Amino acid sequence: MKLKYYNISLLAAFLLMIPAVAAKAQNQNSLEAFSFLRLDRSPVTSAMAGAGFSTTIDNAAYGAFGNPAASAFMKNKVSAAVNYRSWGPGILDEHHITAAFAVKPIDKLAINAGFTKGIQPVLDESDPFRANDNNFAIGLSYQITDNISVGLNGHYAFQELVKDYKLSDWALDAIVQYHGENFNVAGGIISIGPKVVSEQSGAYPLPTSAKLAGDYTLALDLFKFTFAADADYYFSGNYGVSTGAVVSYADMVFLRTGGRYASANAAFPSHFAIGGGFKFSVVKLDVCYIAMNPIIGNSLMGGITLDF
Repeated sequence: MKLKYYNISLLAAFLLMIPAVAAKAQNQNSLEAFSFLRLDRSPVTSAMAGAGFSTTIDNAAYGAFGNPAASAFMKNKVSAAVNYRSWGPGILDEHHITAAFAVKPIDKLAINAGFTKGIQPVLDESDPFRANDNNFAIGLSYQITDNISVGLNGHYAFQELVKDYKLSDWALDAIVQYHGENFNVAGGIISIGPKVVSEQSGAYPLPTSAKLAGDYTLALDLFKFTFAADADYYFSGNYGVSTGAVVSYADMVFLRTGGRYASANAAFPSHFAIGGGFKFSVVKLDVCYIAMNPIIGNSLMGGITLDF
């Protein structure tokens, strides 16, 4: 009984922390820095245009870049993933590399970590320097009850837009997750942290947002149909909504699609996405294609995940 009251008290403290953190957020309608913190790093959720934040099975490895609280419900002890993405090949021509993992050392506790790097093309043929952005992330989640977990992510981000000059900052994510038999709900504050200070242009806030996400799964014999929706309200005044769906067969073959509508200056823009995956034993291969956006259209992502 005492343990139950302790768990409830811990959850209450976590929930009370979220609006307290939000109260310290940046001013409305300000420009944001480090928008790369909000790009979807998983080929699973990218194929649903960013929806699926609350899912607990397909995406545990990427918890450090998404929802760490979901990892507390992962079925395996270890989930590790790597992927490559060609981002906006017609306009941006960037290359993104991500490595991430989740481990469950004891029951109810999960640890996430990961690193992602975005490399831009060479602008000066006489100088091989490439502008780049980087994000080191680590997460921790704990299952308070059979259905509720909390999670925290910490990020160290730095960006080199010109040679020998680096901007850096830290950010935190705080998430509460409810995991039901065939549905999930998650919510929290994403990318909260101090302003990014540039000696040349001043200080700019991070792309902080309040996030709410949910998904529902319907099982029919060997088929499963999952429908997901996510919404972000950025403290800058921007917003974004993603909806997506997954059809799977025998937990081996996956087809995914989704769409996102976002305000013009949102860190993760409007687009349409489609993708799929194939799972054999402990290995899962996932791919994603992004369309219907003049800047990031024709982006491709492919990744491999190992679950033990």
